[in-house]
Amino acid sequence: MSHLLVYATAESRLHADLVIVRLKTAGISIEQLSLFYPPVLRPNSARCWVNGTALVPLSSTQSISVSGSLSRVFNGVLRKNKFASLSDGMRALGLNDKERTSLEDSLRENRIIVAIHVLDEYELPSIYHTLRGLAVEKACVVDVYEPGAAVPARSHRYHPEFVPAANSAGYFAAA
Repeated sequence: MSHLLVYATAESRLHADLVIVRLKTAGISIEQLSLFYPPVLRPNSARCWVNGTALVPLSSTQSISVSGSLSRVFNGVLRKNKFASLSDGMRALGLNDKERTSLEDSLRENRIIVAIHVLDEYELPSIYHTLRGLAVEKACVVDVYEPGAAVPARSHRYHPEFVPAANSAGYFAAA
């Protein structure tokens, strides 16, 4: 299945909570949001709104918590291999080596990662305007595609403002 994942780096718990609140206000569902953070930096939104948690090792001495819908992916990876790391879970999501390294570096620097699962491409402008307005450090879009899966049809949730009629080409040609 092909889908987009937008992730952004927040500097603090307060900054991460503000990102979550603004995304929610922009119409992004809480079910689309996930957080990656060191357990000591757990944002309040991870306690109140974002459901599900997985504790995943980042290295031999440090663990990372994953809250939200992506925690199910990480719990599944841990069920298959109890020695799996954060990198293994990110690989299961479809992130390449460069993207995994960037996220792991941010987490080692005690940053919080906010991940947004984009259900429809029309959500991207509101996501980017929200992230840009909050001055997140890194914002990146990852197109995750699992080979062999059918590409989903475009959502009909949003409708274009103008759709030309079937006979409009003839009308303009006659003029």
